[in-house]
Amino acid sequence: MPSYLTDILGFDLGHAGLLCVFPYLALLVSTLLFARFFDYLQREKGWEVSRVRRVAMYVAYLGSGAGLVVCCFVQEKYTAYGFMVLAQV
Repeated sequence: MPSYLTDILGFDLGHAGLLCVFPYLALLVSTLLFARFFDYLQREKGWEVSRVRRVAMYVAYLGSGAGLVVCCFVQEKYTAYGFMVLAQV
């Protein structure tokens, strides 16, 4: 990721090192939130475990894929970085 931020998006190396932390922080927070949400669907709404797992995988794959595709077509570097962070969620 640091080479993408420096070579493609044009961030300097110091900022790229700092910016590499935020996608993983977003991943940590979103993992905890989505885990609670899917646990709620299973316990309170009566969803089967296989259904919860399928929906979670669809959300994970489609969300990250869409975020990375949009990231390729955005011209502004901060917007592209924002979509990269959202793709990690």
